[in-house]
Amino acid sequence: MKCDYDEINSIATYHNAGRYIDKYIEDLHVYGIPEFIPISKMLKNWKYEIVNSFLTYRGRRISNGQIESMNSRIKLIKRNANGYKNFYRFRLRCLYTLNKHSSIKF
Repeated sequence: MKCDYDEINSIATYHNAGRYIDKYIEDLHVYGIPEFIPISKMLKNWKYEIVNSFLTYRGRRISNGQIESMNSRIKLIKRNANGYKNFYRFRLRCLYTLNKHSSIKF
């Protein structure tokens, strides 16, 4: 089943992703495995959002991966410092280390 979902991710487009997801949900019910029921419910509930994840911009699918990476790096800076008492200094540290031209990288 995982391979089927991976295949949907690789071949589906925004215009046909809904049909692929509906077929995948039907397949989950056909197998009759109780563990697949919550997965099919989740796919039904999030279908609109999943289909929107197939939107493309300049030929590439839209992703929030870069923002998630920055958030995790900010958390790493905060964790390594054992907390900042001065928010202004913390903000400057984040801006400095997240700068592409900085010599310090996290």
